[in-house]
Amino acid sequence: MNEPKKLQDDLTENCEFHMPATYLPGGGPHFWMQEYSGILASAVKAFLDREQILEPRQIVLLKEYFAHWIMAPCFRWDPDWTSRPAFCARLERAESREDLWGVLHALLDIGMDPL
Repeated sequence: MNEPKKLQDDLTENCEFHMPATYLPGGGPHFWMQEYSGILASAVKAFLDREQILEPRQIVLLKEYFAHWIMAPCFRWDPDWTSRPAFCARLERAESREDLWGVLHALLDIGMDPL
């Protein structure tokens, strides 16, 4: 059994918050500042503050949030220069703040800004 995947499943299962499975009208993604529990905002703020420790559950939440953006139907993916599956694979491999920064910068490079 793949232990990191099992750990991620366990962490995701025990999170108090999950990104909605739906999208905004027109297929747009939900934005982290519009989430009312404060759980996602806390994870984003911890991610942005390099002095703050990013907890494993926050990494899982951020991965779920970035995946929500990557999968948003409103974005068109040009197969000549990037692909949605490649971004999903990179995101799935992310295990640290640095890995997530890499995903974020790659998204910014194609004009997608989830933060």
